Amino acid sequence: MESYKIELEHIKLELKYGRGEHFRSFIDQWFCLKYGYVTKTGKAAWGKIPFNEYVSKSAIGKTLNEVVHKEHIIPLDVIKNTLLNLPKDSSIDAIEAVLIDTVKFATITKEEDTQLRLHGLNKIMPAEYYEPLHLLYMDPFARYKKIGLNLFKNNC
Repeated sequence: MESYKIELEHIKLELKYGRGEHFRSFIDQWFCLKYGYVTKTGKAAWGKIPFNEYVSKSAIGKTLNEVVHKEHIIPLDVIKNTLLNLPKDSSIDAIEAVLIDTVKFATITKEEDTQLRLHGLNKIMPAEYYEPLHLLYMDPFARYKKIGLNLFKNNC
């Protein structure tokens, strides 16, 4: 079994029992293992994510001390709630489909993070994300668009 699938099995067990306390670890490890952010020994390497996924223009050229840690583009609480709303007997494929759609990371500056917080968007998606007729409906970048922040995929 591929190592990232073990994390999906962990999530499946958590769902079966209606728990989500450990989702952060399982989700982040799944991402690292699935997309190759690993150490030489094949363990998840979260430290390799910054600057290698989505990034703001302002964050380019800065050091990790000058920017915010890796940031879930869709806040972890939203991802967690999406998973917890799946049927308890969801398949591994259904769980992974949610993760593929929702788990993305960004590197942004401290000032940009402050703007998200000032607009109340650090842990939630804007209301428009949930409105089917709105342009931002289900747009993973809706939080950033609301504050005028554009992210781009950094292909280092």
